[in-house]
Amino acid sequence: MKKLVIFLFFVVLGVLMFATCPDKKDHQEAIKAVVSSYLEEEMSSLPSGIEEVVDKVGLPVAGTVLDVVMKNKLKINNYYLFSTGEVSHKGETRTVSFGVLGHVFTFDEDDLREAVNNRKK
Repeated sequence: MKKLVIFLFFVVLGVLMFATCPDKKDHQEAIKAVVSSYLEEEMSSLPSGIEEVVDKVGLPVAGTVLDVVMKNKLKINNYYLFSTGEVSHKGETRTVSFGVLGHVFTFDEDDLREAVNNRKK
């Protein structure tokens, strides 16, 4: 009886994971939220006149560019129970998101800041 309960638990868990596996749109939304939050935080350090211009012009443009980049560069690997998001650039592929049970985990703002700072070097 105990083995049956354990077996049923794993079957139900598998069905739940399969039914809630995040798709490409979910990965895109999660990544866009982190990048937008990062950009807004970085903008707060700009002088007020420049911040207003960037807020009205720069953020919408950045959002559009981000949408295009994710559409073309973001590859989702669907493993049915979970999914991963990868971005390839100059022959290097990096996993940028992991989705399971209806939630997408991405890099955080600190990871993004570190990546941007490494690119500046």
